[in-house]
Amino acid sequence: MSRVSINQPAPDFSLSDFSGTTFHLKDFIGRKNVLLVFNRTLFDHCAKHMAHLRQDY
Repeated sequence: MSRVSINQPAPDFSLSDFSGTTFHLKDFIGRKNVLLVFNRTLFDHCAKHMAHLRQDY
């Protein structure tokens, strides 16, 4: 994987969601921000945090 530098575009990568849909970073070019959150929803505080993120964004 390429090294990420401050103020430089991130290298393209892909991730799959729980339903199997694959998303590529390059598909979000032109949007202001991309937010990736890696939480464990088995903890109550993480599940609450994710609910707020979904609601706010």
